[in-house]
Formats: sequence, structure tokens, C-alpha cells
Amino acid sequence: VIENEITSFFGSFGGQLRNVSKSTVVPLTAGIIPVSTESQRLGQIVIYDMAGHYHYYSSHATLLRSLVSSSASMFLVVVSLNQEKEKIIRQLQYWNSFVDNCCSSAGRPPTVAVFSHADEVTEDKPERKSSEIVKGLAHSEASSTFSEVVTLDCRKLASGGLTKISKMVAECCAKFRRAIQADFAVHLLYAFISSRLVDQIACTVSELQSLIKQEQGEDSFALKVQGVEFFGVKEREYLPTNTTELSQHLTTLSDKGRFLFLRNARKVEDSWLVIDKRVLLSEVNGTIFAPDNFKQHHKIANSTGVVPFSKIREAFPERDPDMVVAFLQHLEFCQEISEAEASLISRQHFKCSSGPVERFFFFPTLVSEERPSGVGEAIDTPSYKCGWTLQCSRPHQFLTPQFLHVLLLRLAFSFALAHDNEHEEQASPVLERRCSVWKNGICWLSRKGVETTVEVIEQNTTVSLTISCHTGREMECVEYRSQVIKCILEAKKELCPAVTMKESLIHPNYLTTPVTGSSLQLFSLSELVEALLENESGLVSQPGRKGIEINQLLYFEPYSCFNAETLRELVENSSNQLVSEAFPNEASNKTFHTKVNRLKQVLDINSTKFQAALARAPPFQRDQPEYQCKLVFQVWKENTQSPTYGALRSALDKYSVFCGRNPLVSCEF
Repeated sequence: VIENEITSFFGSFGGQLRNVSKSTVVPLTAGIIPVSTESQRLGQIVIYDMAGHYHYYSSHATLLRSLVSSSASMFLVVVSLNQEKEKIIRQLQYWNSFVDNCCSSAGRPPTVAVFSHADEVTEDKPERKSSEIVKGLAHSEASSTFSEVVTLDCRKLASGGLTKISKMVAECCAKFRRAIQADFAVHLLYAFISSRLVDQIACTVSELQSLIKQEQGEDSFALKVQGVEFFGVKEREYLPTNTTELSQHLTTLSDKGRFLFLRNARKVEDSWLVIDKRVLLSEVNGTIFAPDNFKQHHKIANSTGVVPFSKIREAFPERDPDMVVAFLQHLEFCQEISEAEASLISRQHFKCSSGPVERFFFFPTLVSEERPSGVGEAIDTPSYKCGWTLQCSRPHQFLTPQFLHVLLLRLAFSFALAHDNEHEEQASPVLERRCSVWKNGICWLSRKGVETTVEVIEQNTTVSLTISCHTGREMECVEYRSQVIKCILEAKKELCPAVTMKESLIHPNYLTTPVTGSSLQLFSLSELVEALLENESGLVSQPGRKGIEINQLLYFEPYSCFNAETLRELVENSSNQLVSEAFPNEASNKTFHTKVNRLKQVLDINSTKFQAALARAPPFQRDQPEYQCKLVFQVWKENTQSPTYGALRSALDKYSVFCGRNPLVSCEF
């Protein structure tokens, strides 16, 4: 209706009488279908038709985040009234949370709830009038965040609801256009690409450079920019040919949503400029994520998400496979892995066909395998086992499918397939490790004997982490735990910023495999902070719950070495301020002798230098844990180039469950 805008009275009247034909609406659309349209009233707009199937939700989130950050947008959430009220409310709550997560950084755009099939509700079920249903929904919490609520008759080409939507779109477009700002040189490059490469799907930066240089010999050229024709403008004055400036202009155009610039970090000249995004959004997304019953479905991955490059080439015979791969990597849908790593993840050996050496990619979005048996049981009798959870603390909020897929990808390549030694040759993956990936989790065993399992459970409302190690590897396990928690929190902040969550620690005696909400004995990080401020060595038990020593729960927490006074001095001083000579005060520090040795490891204290400093101390103080603790920090200050509070916190954070955050603030965020 918006595309074929009816402007006359007779057209509107006729549209209200005519029904939508079956050929007008295409059922089971795949991927994301963008439709470009232009009219005098609306200007030039792009309508993105998002397929409603859950297989596409991860790609939807990625696209929406990109669109909202690059250009002004408006959302229409269409829900059928021809279903139960509870189901309608659940759908509104889901898409409310979905839009909030995608748009939190740029502010929530105009969002309209469209209730369709109002005619069917009235005709087929006279006792359920659509007006009464909508009236009840409009006052519910699920509808409160929508800018407008519109009902319409899906059968008519120009019902009252559609006319209202068209008017709202026109008002938003006028507002959007007034806010557009663009550098003239960037705008001119956009006009040049639009006019010279109008029939091309994509090109590389080097190809674009060649085209610009090819036409630089001409004295003048003509371009039409926003309806204004430019004649006699010398191209060399405005169109850059050097790689740095050209890539900057293309990045700006990509940020504004005009094109899609897929930067190649190793060689910018090989970067791709996608001119017609519709091909990638509809064809690539539609094929990669299509459900089995869709005609676009193409089986390219095994159950563990490993995809050979040859399968991608077969799935898109008319497209450059390198461009397709660059697009998928740009959206963090996949990452290239070696043949050995592909065998490790998929637990099968790949035979390279004759010809070019095969390449492999890992797609968390395509993992269909259920949780394998025996996960988290590689270490029979671990000396230390720890559990941590991140839970949604408000009803109707959830972690998005995109969060799960990106988290699995980052964990796989930051930890499961990462090299323990930065000098280790990249061609030698750690094949002796155990690595399992399933559709909502990942488990791996490091060379240092630390086994880690991360899962998204409880209907996408909870992230659980369990980590265990062999005897003698406890400190490595503590350091590893902090790194994994930090990775999870960074992904949550980036991909689900609108979701309010709460951190808790799981009592090790109640850890189960797999972790489930009903079996958890939790201690929130807020409880841990309270114990630290009260100088308690354990967490106070509540009715029906067992208390636990902090050392037993965390093995080692650097910030538990200090009482409230010293802890506040440590976290409240500015990062660039030098640590005071009196820190830590012997009377205020509560470190036990066993913790002194762990602090020496955390602060990387040279044993020889520490023993030399200890030998210079008065004999009656040498065996005092409090004095030894103070001496550890003195040695650290003497041997650190810039012994600031920030440097000290960074050293402690590597082993802390707070991993870089202020432990004195609320742990619900």
C-alpha cells in the first residue's frame, strides 16, 4: 500500500472496496526483503520486510542494530488479532525487548503496534469485538512502550488503519530528512557510485579506484545529486583515489546506511563495497538460515556448524563466494578456521578434494546438535570447581539469539581454539583438547587442565558458567574464570544492553551437569560485597540455605584480602594517582598467610626480591602475615615503573570475579 500510494479520493474509495489478491502477498518469505520506493510525499525510503520465522531472528538483530545506528528508522510490529490475548501479549513483549536491545545506543525510534485481521475477529467471532480486544491491550504493560496502536482490515487495499500508517510514515520521513547531514565530497562519491555502478551488486575498492582513475582523464562530468545536476566539476578535485581517503569516505557511506563497506583489515584494496544490499539480505540470509520446509533451504553445515568453503560456493553459484564470506564475517555469523580446528569441533576428519586447498568456517547459528553426553566430566575429581550465573532480573526480558551466537563464536576463538602461548605457531592447533559445541552451549578443556562450560539456559534468560581444574592449577582456573566472565559481560553489554541482569555464584556442592535453575544454590555478588565490607570471611547463610567460606566459594578473590577502609582507598582513588606509602595499613588488612603467597603470584613478585626484603625486616615481624602482606605491596611498588592505583587494580582484576568493575557498586545492571 505504501509503495503504491493512493492519493486521490476516488482511488482511496476504490481501494477500500477492493480486496487484496492472493498474488499480492508472498507467504513464507525468506531472509530480509528490502523494498526501495520513492514518492513525492514520502521521498526515497527502504522498507525491510523481516521474515517472522525464529530461524532469522539472529540476522534480524544484526541488521536492525546496523540500520538504527546508521540512519533514522521506524518500526511496524504486526500482530494478528485472530489469536488468544495471552499469545498476543507474549509477542508484543518479545518484540518490545527485541527492539530495546537493538536500539538502546541510538534511542528508541518510533514503534507502532499494528493489529491485523481485525475483520476476521469481528466476523468469525462476534463475541470478541476487535475494538474491545485492542482497548484491553492498549492499557497493558506490553503495549505501553509503543508510540501508536493501529488496527486494520488485512483484506482491503486502503483500510482506515493503512491510511493512518501511511500518514505516520510520511511524518517520520519528513522529520528524518531534516536531520540528514553529509559532507559534500562524501555525497558526491555516493552519486558517482550510484550512477556509474547502477547495475553492479558489489565491487572491490581496487575496482572502484580503477573506475575513478579511468574517468579522471576527462575534462568534466555530469552527476545528478538529489535532483540537482552538476556539470563541469573536475573529478580529481572531489573523488579520492588514494586508498586511505577513499576507504574513509566509504566507511562514512556505510555508517549512513547507503552501501555496505566490508573492510579487509589485511589489505584494504581487497575490501568489498556492496552496492545492492538486497542481494545479500534476501539471498544470503534467506539461504543460510532458511528452515527445512522453505524452498530456499540449502544444507551447507553439519550439526556442529562447520561449513566448507566449497559448500558456500555451491549455495551461491551466481555470487562471488569471497564477497559472501566477507558479509557473513562482518556480521559475526562465522569465522574461518583451519582444517585441524574443523576436525576438532566437528569430531570428524575432512578430506580435501583435489584442486584448491579447502577452507572451513564455523557458524554458531547453524549448530543443531543437542547437548552431548558427558559434557563437563573430563576431570573426574577436580580439586576446585566453581559456578557463576548471569540471570535476567525482570520478567519478559531475555537474551537474544544474536547474543547466544556471537558469544559462542567469541568463546570458541578466544578460548577453546586459542593458543596458550602467543609464540606458538598458528599452524599448530591444540588437537589434544576436548571441545564440544551444541546449539546453546560450549565446553572445552585447556592445556593447563581447566575445563570450562558455558550455556544459555532457562529459555534464554540465564547464562551459566562452570569451571573446574586439577590439583595445582587452582590459580590458573581463577584467572581463566575472570577472563571468561569478562567476555560474557562484554557481549551482554554490546548485544543486550537493555536487559537488566543479576550476577550470582553457585555453591560448589550444588553444581549439577547440566546446570538447571531448580538445582542451584546461589549467592549473589551483592551478598559477596556486603561480606567484604563487613570484614566477614564467609557469606552469611539465610533460612534454608547453607553458609559458605569465601575461600571455598572462590578459592581466591583479591579484593577479599582487604577490609572496607583499605578496599575503599583502593577503588575510589583515581587511576593515575600513585599508591600511598602506607598502603595497605597493617591494622586494616586482613590477609591470611596462605593468601600472601597467592598475592605474590597475582602481582608477579620475584621470590628472590621478596626474600631479600624480608631478610631486612626486624626478626619479630618476619613471620607476621600482616607484615608480609604489606611487604608484598612494597616490593610491587619498588619494581613497578608506574605504581598507580589503576595499575594495581588491573593486576588484581585479572584474578577477580569482578574483572574490572568496582566491587563497591551494585552488581545488578
